Amino acid sequence: MVAAAKKKPVLTRDPEGVRKRILTEGTRLFAERGFAGTSFRDVANAAGVSVSLIQHHFGTKESLYAIVKAHAVEDSARAHAPAPDDDGLGLLTEEGLQQLVGFFRASPEWSRLAAWAALEGDLEMWPGEDDFVERQAAQVRAAQRNRAVAKDVDPELLLIALAGLMKAWVSYSERHAHRLRHLGSRAQRERAYLALCLKLLRHGVLPSRG
Repeated sequence: MVAAAKKKPVLTRDPEGVRKRILTEGTRLFAERGFAGTSFRDVANAAGVSVSLIQHHFGTKESLYAIVKAHAVEDSARAHAPAPDDDGLGLLTEEGLQQLVGFFRASPEWSRLAAWAALEGDLEMWPGEDDFVERQAAQVRAAQRNRAVAKDVDPELLLIALAGLMKAWVSYSERHAHRLRHLGSRAQRERAYLALCLKLLRHGVLPSRG
């Protein structure tokens, strides 16, 4: 019987490549097992490096975990960057909601990291997350100044609601697909859901015309 081939160690002559591989494998393992369930040895084996090399690049496991979360926030910020001509209402359009759906669908590790953090009682905001949320809240406030969103809507609460609505669709749409067959194809079902969300938003957050 032929023994399984061991993963070749990563050459340390490429420190940036090594660092990237450690971060990639660390992200995958933290998303799969959580912080408590992931050891430096697990990351070292997955990345094909020594524990001491991980310590050299990242210090402690807590430091590695913080950097993993910081990179997740950076990915989210890039995915939600507003268009140059955005008047503050971009988050509250079909395109804006589709952007949120696309991010959650393309970044399952982000959702798993967040789920594990909640399960493990890690309720602090992630590195860089406060600034990211503030930039999004500023978009809502800009829309309020433009009278596109009612002034009595709290920007932070609206952002939580938007993320929850779009994350719920990604989480449950396939499980309930058989109940939604009357709406057509997967793309048609998604458009119908976004249209419903926009209808709810327009009745709840747009300024009164009366």
